[in-house]
Amino acid sequence: MAGQKGRSGGHNRKPTKLHIIQGTYQPCRHNPNEPEPEEGIPKWPPELSKKAKKYWKEIALELDAMQVLTKADKYALRLLSEAFADYEQALEDLQKQPRVYAKKDAQGRTTSLAINPNVRLVRDTWNHIMIALREFGLTPSSRGRVSTRSDAKAKKNKWENL
Repeated sequence: MAGQKGRSGGHNRKPTKLHIIQGTYQPCRHNPNEPEPEEGIPKWPPELSKKAKKYWKEIALELDAMQVLTKADKYALRLLSEAFADYEQALEDLQKQPRVYAKKDAQGRTTSLAINPNVRLVRDTWNHIMIALREFGLTPSSRGRVSTRSDAKAKKNKWENL
């Protein structure tokens, strides 16, 4: 997968655990002091909106069942939960209004047509959600790029015994 423009200039960096699983791990190319966050479901922040809490619970349970969630993921999980809440709200607002409306001049004549701002909001939040879903391996195409806790531990232990 290509890197982001202006950032990496090439492929995005693979996580160390993924190198271990694929058998391409080389100690000289990795940080020996890489942090290993505590496994489990993080507590949600108290300022999380009511709608976002609903998504937090649902997503956290799914990610924990997939064995990919750690307590350090609380920040990314918060952003994803709030993005889902924003998306839901934008869709509700959009359903109450037309997608396109007429712009009028001072005399009340239609001068042009404009797109409802909520259309853009729905599209933008959808894009943010998809990016976050890929980070967690929650799309069909990204699932193969994410390693589970049990796979990483088993592979790591296998390499330690050599």
